[in-house]
Amino acid sequence: MREILDELLPTKWSKWVATTTITVTFAAPFLYEGLQKIGIHVEAFQSPYLRLLFASVSANAGLILLLALILRHVSEISSRLQAKESPAKEVAPKINIRLDSMQEALLQLLCAHDDITSAQVAKVIGVGEQLVTYHFSDLESKRFVHGSYSTVDPTEWSIIQNGRAYLMKHGLLK
Repeated sequence: MREILDELLPTKWSKWVATTTITVTFAAPFLYEGLQKIGIHVEAFQSPYLRLLFASVSANAGLILLLALILRHVSEISSRLQAKESPAKEVAPKINIRLDSMQEALLQLLCAHDDITSAQVAKVIGVGEQLVTYHFSDLESKRFVHGSYSTVDPTEWSIIQNGRAYLMKHGLLK
């Protein structure tokens, strides 16, 4: 039973509202006598009908407040579940675009030699390592290559299926 209440009334505020509503609702018929015992005289609560009306009003107000709290909680849970269930829409790589000749050459080189570093590529094609790293990073952002990053070794680059699809589409895959 406690687990059910914790699910229905997840916050301290909702538990307090539920407890107060139940207490006031059931205590209202005896309100006049209780107030008299502690020395407070309220003539309006002398009538049993008025006490029942007060109990009814407090019960309904408490139930409405509880319902609002529960609906807010359910809405929050629903939002969290929708965020978890709907994966971020992946952007398809644009293989219809045309890359510059350097990037196309890098893709072709990666087809022949997987897991190669920027320094190795720079030596083979005779350009600076920073230029190669720039192009590989750009190709990675376009989802044509993948970089295997390490804190110890230099990043190794490899072509992924989207890169091969680009080369195939443009007649560059040999």
